[in-house]
Amino acid sequence: MNVPLVFVALAVLLTLSVVAVLARSLWRAAAQLTEAKPVDDQAQSSAAIYKEALKELDAEREAGQITESEWAHSRDEIAKRLTQDLSVESRSMAMDRHLFKRLQWGTAVGLLLLLPLAFGLYQKLGETDAMDPDVMALSQADHLSPEALERALTKRLASRPADVEAWVVLARVQRAQGQFEAASYSFDRAFRLTQDPVLNLERLEATAMQRGGRLNGGSGGSGDPVVGDADAIIQAALAADPNNSRVLLLSGQVAFANGDFTQALVHWRQLLAQLPPESAGAKAVEQALSAAQQQGGRLAKTTPGAQASNASQSPQAAHANTVTLKGRVALAPHLLKQVAPQDTLFITAVEVGGPPMPLAVIRRPASDLLQAKNQTLDFLLDDESAMSPQASLSALSRRSAGAQVWVRARISKSGNPIAQSGDLKAQSAPLKLGTTGVVLTLSEVVP
Repeated sequence: MNVPLVFVALAVLLTLSVVAVLARSLWRAAAQLTEAKPVDDQAQSSAAIYKEALKELDAEREAGQITESEWAHSRDEIAKRLTQDLSVESRSMAMDRHLFKRLQWGTAVGLLLLLPLAFGLYQKLGETDAMDPDVMALSQADHLSPEALERALTKRLASRPADVEAWVVLARVQRAQGQFEAASYSFDRAFRLTQDPVLNLERLEATAMQRGGRLNGGSGGSGDPVVGDADAIIQAALAADPNNSRVLLLSGQVAFANGDFTQALVHWRQLLAQLPPESAGAKAVEQALSAAQQQGGRLAKTTPGAQASNASQSPQAAHANTVTLKGRVALAPHLLKQVAPQDTLFITAVEVGGPPMPLAVIRRPASDLLQAKNQTLDFLLDDESAMSPQASLSALSRRSAGAQVWVRARISKSGNPIAQSGDLKAQSAPLKLGTTGVVLTLSEVVP
């Protein structure tokens, strides 16, 4: 059913019904006035009064109370007044007919103009986009698919570009679908309208995810005006909303990446207090807390001499000490038909027992894997694929020589870095840093 068309049809029918009722009443009143005789009840009543006055005048003459000349003069006055009264009543009735006729036609024209006038005012002042099926669907947003919700919000913003709430919801829908570039733009529009530091942080996060998870923070960042100073953005968001769960999560991740494990513990403990016990989110934060505590303990045991030695390394020596993980990822033949070229392939390295934030990320279109010989693709994870210099494979090696990592591969339909039902996945056993010949076979489906 075309809901907007039904709405318009009902509105037109209702308006025409009102016009018909008013017009019928006017025409009936006009007919009754036209059929009325000029000298009916009121004229007869006036004549009866004057006739009674003539009888009284005759009685006074017969009683000798007035002379013959006085009687004749009074009778002429009565006749004259009767004639004048009847003339006035006739003119009044004619005038009433004329005025009513003008009123009748004026009202008819006004009623005929009512419908286009009402439609014009609705177009000018009303919410015309509310009749759009996609926009109407926003009232049932909980039951919409992400694609339908994104379409409805986009149409709404086309006519209401200053709707901050719509920009924020659209940005989060796009982020959930892995559309990080679009999400970054939508968050930026919302931030420009509100100057809300939390929205600016979400913009920064979306931009980082667009770059494969690379968050260029600190004063030594990329200098990209779109990304900006991550540390300053995070501090502004913390000052504006210190209990915001997303702000606390990102603040802890950046602090951990920068080696500030004490501050990471502060943020993540505050976040954990807000989460339901035994929830998946709480368990993930508990793991991150455990990793921060371990890394903080290891850092405390590091000797000043060792720290000085690391700091004094030349760039050439640092490059020589770069840690890598090499291997290949393959697609199981029985899952070949489930992969489309526009899907996204993620290859990540995550510290065993550490925070969920990857130490290295590769993001490639699934078409690269599909076009490769035997659907097998070589990969190299190193510091170039790190999310930040402080959260890299080499940084982990310096903190803990015996640390181990998981190497994971996943094909995502949505491009979302978070695993979703239907994604294909593979994971290695715990590996030592510097391992080569890693083989990952995408043979499992995320339930």
